[in-house]
Amino acid sequence: MGACAAEDGATGQQEHQPPEEQQQPQSMANGEKRRRRRSDLVRPNPFNFEGTPFTEDREPWSCVRDCVMIDFQIARYSPPVLNTTTTRAFRTVYLDRLAKLYYEFLLAELEWFQIDVDEVFPGDHFRDSCEEYKLAGLIDSILFRHLTLLPVDLVASCKECPVPVSFENLMENSISDLGIKAWDSCENYRFMMTDLLSDLIDTYIL
Repeated sequence: MGACAAEDGATGQQEHQPPEEQQQPQSMANGEKRRRRRSDLVRPNPFNFEGTPFTEDREPWSCVRDCVMIDFQIARYSPPVLNTTTTRAFRTVYLDRLAKLYYEFLLAELEWFQIDVDEVFPGDHFRDSCEEYKLAGLIDSILFRHLTLLPVDLVASCKECPVPVSFENLMENSISDLGIKAWDSCENYRFMMTDLLSDLIDTYIL
């Protein structure tokens, strides 16, 4: 209580100091203090544009000044770097820009802990890894998204698959018929799978 008051500057009185054996080493105290300051920062949600005064010629994207990196692991089949959830057209326009922003925020995060990003993950290595995993990301996305994109109502209609549907009980049944039905009846499923396959073929095969 006294330590918090002293740190916040709320009181000018001399605070009671704990016995020396109870005091943390200075390095640990500095680390804890740095983490407390960091955790106290209020970072706005970059996707919450409610109440933001946009003008007609200013889009929300141009107002984003910060972001929070989140490892969603939404499908649990592979790490996010291999889980391509965007379209080919979107990646063509924004991939390099988003990768640059990601690295800039990674640099800022490491600086909080006094870590030099060039020592642990140089920019050239990061860019090389992005290029290296583009093909792997497409292949993995094709292998798994033909399952994860299946419409829930279509999967639930399969008598052998109880609800809620799990990956295990889905794999125990034939999924080829479900895939064909989804392709024929679901425009989003057909579009996303065609987009992934065409990107793979045009970029790495033809």
